[in-house]
Amino acid sequence: MVGMSRLGRPPGYGRLRAWILWHAVYPRVRVLAAREDTPGLIALLDNATEDRDSERYSERALAAFALGMLKADAATEHLVPMLNRDAPASERAAAADALRQIGGPRAAEALVPALGDENWWVRHAAIRTI
Repeated sequence: MVGMSRLGRPPGYGRLRAWILWHAVYPRVRVLAAREDTPGLIALLDNATEDRDSERYSERALAAFALGMLKADAATEHLVPMLNRDAPASERAAAADALRQIGGPRAAEALVPALGDENWWVRHAAIRTI
């Protein structure tokens, strides 16, 4: 099958599993990403419960990273608002990077305004996409 490994997994699957074990300190993100539960991860983008200012990487940011690594096209419409709101830089950067990994015309269009973001990580993801 084109685009699949010998085990029937998408390319980068091993990288996703390693990333989950290393970074996903939030149990909900870890479980949903391990199950490749795109709808569950999308729900976390809107329903994260922790104080976003107190953590380096919020639950929303890690869910966005996981969606990007899964190349979840369905998440594009949910990631775009993360770029436009008054979100912490880590969340804007995670959304920009996820949109870069997902790709497509809608993602590229949404990242054009991110070229002027104050955060270098957000700008870098936008530049790599466009």
